[in-house]
Amino acid sequence: MPLLDIEDDDDVVEKNRLFETHQKTKRSLGSYLKMILIVSVGVAIAGGAFMYFTMPGVGDAVLRPAGLEQELRHHMSDVEKRDATDMAYYLCDQFHWVRVGVETRPDIPGKPHNMVDKYRAKATQATDGKWTVAALPILSAEENIPCRF
Repeated sequence: MPLLDIEDDDDVVEKNRLFETHQKTKRSLGSYLKMILIVSVGVAIAGGAFMYFTMPGVGDAVLRPAGLEQELRHHMSDVEKRDATDMAYYLCDQFHWVRVGVETRPDIPGKPHNMVDKYRAKATQATDGKWTVAALPILSAEENIPCRF
């Protein structure tokens, strides 16, 4: 009979271990979920901070806004009578400042502006999405600073 008592004690111990493991498993799942939540919040905060600190500021080079290149090329060819070659766009407070490379015009003598190979342009976008462009030749190093027009 003592053997039966030992076996009964073993069954009780086994049952207790089963519930103990089950309780630990529930606690582990909760711990994992808490850890995943904490890590995901940390990643979201770090991503937001990264995006905030890498946003372009005043005077920074930016990608060209939609429709601005076409309007600049149109303005340079129709108004300034110069063909635009390359353009660099800069973000300013209320407008975009653009350094426009142009082809020189040695075929028309008598005008010193025809030998200038760079222009600066100020482009402002209206509420309807259309661009207003004003351009001037760059004659000195002081005029080649972004956001000064």
